[in-house]
Amino acid sequence: MKDNVLLDARLCRQCLLCQLVCSLYYTGSCNVHAARIKVASEGVEFTPECLPNCHICAGYCPYGALREGSR
Repeated sequence: MKDNVLLDARLCRQCLLCQLVCSLYYTGSCNVHAARIKVASEGVEFTPECLPNCHICAGYCPYGALREGSR
């Protein structure tokens, strides 16, 4: 997990909104396959392309599963 994004896996509903927001922000299209964050049944994974200080996904999680952590 990245230091600046915290996950509460119990709250994650695998809606993929974090992936859609990430791909829209970085590629200009809503494509879960282009996201730098990946939601899996065991939690969330970040690709190597995910920027260290990015936390765009945390701001859009409707269930509070992702949140911005300390930097």
